[in-house]
Amino acid sequence: MNRLILFVLCLLPSMLLANDALHYQARNDHWEGVTVDVQTTEDIELVSAIIQYQTTWEPAPTQSKIQFYLPEAADIDLTIQELRPKHAYKLDRVKTDWKTGWNTYEWATKDVINPLELNIAHLGAIAHFKQEEGEESLTVAPVIFYNQSLPTEIKGYLFAFKVKDSATLKYSIYQGTNMLPLIEGDLGKQSTGEPFVVFWESEAAEAGHYELIVEGNFLDSALPIRQSVRFYHQPEFH
Repeated sequence: MNRLILFVLCLLPSMLLANDALHYQARNDHWEGVTVDVQTTEDIELVSAIIQYQTTWEPAPTQSKIQFYLPEAADIDLTIQELRPKHAYKLDRVKTDWKTGWNTYEWATKDVINPLELNIAHLGAIAHFKQEEGEESLTVAPVIFYNQSLPTEIKGYLFAFKVKDSATLKYSIYQGTNMLPLIEGDLGKQSTGEPFVVFWESEAAEAGHYELIVEGNFLDSALPIRQSVRFYHQPEFH
């Protein structure tokens, strides 16, 4: 028994070190790791805005890769996170310069993703522009996760949200300054803290600015709820 206790005590420092190594902390040009899962305090929160793309993650890549398009250079906050937090994985505070056109960012999977055995396909991402004071709309650049190859065109988008209390919701998508919606849909009842997705099939859409509006009412209070997300649709890779 004494030998067993001694063996466990010898293992503890390395076990603690391994756990500490996965904690959310500075890594090269970004922060990444396991953090605290904080429930949203916003009426409705955008938790991911990504480009739909089927790619293979086997074998597990040594680098996680994303791309997003900017119609003009801007100061962007990039956040990668789990949609349903099993480990409360998070990557943000990226230090790099974003340019006009397609931007690429990569980070090593060996530090956190592989030890946690995270499925990259289950991660969400938001690349959002700095909001001006008093600005209600959130402007984002939808992100694409990929491994070896990229698609030749963008055919769809996935926008994931969470609400702080159960609500009934609908959505509409507008093109440019058009007052009439390009498409509308019913999202039905959505539960507290559970991510739900708005999918837009964009294969026939022209390049340009678009706005997604999700709105409705909370079930208990009947108070209105609304979120506006603006984005630029660039259908082709260059």
